[in-house]
Amino acid sequence: MLLLSVSHAWAQAQLTVTVNVSNNGEQMTVYGFVTNPSKQPVEGAQVSIQVDDVSGKTIHLALIYTDKDGYYLDQFKMPENVNGEFRVYVSAVKTGFERAIAQGEFTSIPEFSTLTFMFVVVTTLVSLMLRKISKPPS
Repeated sequence: MLLLSVSHAWAQAQLTVTVNVSNNGEQMTVYGFVTNPSKQPVEGAQVSIQVDDVSGKTIHLALIYTDKDGYYLDQFKMPENVNGEFRVYVSAVKTGFERAIAQGEFTSIPEFSTLTFMFVVVTTLVSLMLRKISKPPS
């Protein structure tokens, strides 16, 4: 009798994921690329995005897929009255590849609303004009 034992170690290729964050005050954009070891884009990779504040509270979760160029993009509005340091965790997976993980940090600082400022200026201007108009001529 002949016993044969064969062991296969299927090494999967490692994905690479990049993470970038931009902030225009209220709208946050998390974006990047998923590539294979040959630096070629990976289409259809599942990208998981989690944004936490410094206390560890999750303020945003998303699950999206890369396009034909390996590009992913997620936009979301920051919750009101939330500012400070945040951590972004990004994970990319696709069948036949090992999971890729990246993380980054960003700071969100609330900005004054131009509309609110304009409202105050207009209100003051209208008030001054009404006072001038309502004065009887001398």
